Amino acid sequence: MTVGEWVRGQVDAWRTTPRTILDTAGRSAPNPAYATAARAASSALRTLAGHLGIPLDEVGPCVTCHAYHHRYGTGGRPLCQACHAAALDRVRRRYRRAA
Repeated sequence: MTVGEWVRGQVDAWRTTPRTILDTAGRSAPNPAYATAARAASSALRTLAGHLGIPLDEVGPCVTCHAYHHRYGTGGRPLCQACHAAALDRVRRRYRRAA
């Protein structure tokens, strides 16, 4: 598991946690797990940005696998390194067959 995949898991957990829950009287109340998941996702994104040595606003998801990596800004790519290598391999195989 890469750091980007770990961050994707943290962000997905935050996005799927409901903001509110029903209390015993049937009223809507804030879900404390939502705030915890939001803090964990924010911390994970900041950790990844520090790990990559880039500003937080240049971190984004891969187009293919949705793992977070250096997507925006100078040197950013739409594909993470693993997906980029796989795409290059597919293109090279296609050209070998055509030649």
